[in-house]
Amino acid sequence: MSNGTFHGTFGRRFCPEATPHLSIPHIPRSLKKIDLTINKRILYYIDRLSEATMLRISQRCEYAIRAMLELALRRDRRPVSIAEIAQAQRLPAKFLAAILAQLKQAGLLESLRGTQGGYRLARQAHAISVGEVVRLMDGPMECTGATAAGAEATAAGEVLKEIRAAIKGAVEQVLDNMTFADLVEREMRRREILAATYCI
Repeated sequence: MSNGTFHGTFGRRFCPEATPHLSIPHIPRSLKKIDLTINKRILYYIDRLSEATMLRISQRCEYAIRAMLELALRRDRRPVSIAEIAQAQRLPAKFLAAILAQLKQAGLLESLRGTQGGYRLARQAHAISVGEVVRLMDGPMECTGATAAGAEATAAGEVLKEIRAAIKGAVEQVLDNMTFADLVEREMRRREILAATYCI
């Protein structure tokens, strides 16, 4: 569109100034106001959706995943002490001890006592999913954020509710299909890239 002229249906040119006999239907101000209100409401719901579809994990859950990854990286399955895990992942040892105990109780870790004791994975890394750890530490996966009051009763609110449910399902599927063997592979690849960068 340029100089007040735009292409209409089938490419025909329409210029209001050149066609005074054509009148543009009058839109009552009340309808314009309603339309503007609806648009603002939809945009508001969309903005809220962007906040409500993010899966946030607790710090405790993050520490658990990092500890599990550290043990998965030890492919010799040698028991690793709490202090060693804490140092490798830069985690607070006291906080980590309670997390490892919870992971052991859930059957994800096993421990050995003695001077050479410590923790190791109870199953092979490929048999433990990230989703399993997330549910253990944080409970059922839920997208954060609350729907605006009255939003669910509107068409836009129902659509956003369905989208949020679909995204939640997709996130669950990703985490359930991602094992700690996958994380090990990603971590090793990352380390190789860092090593190559330092050599340049």
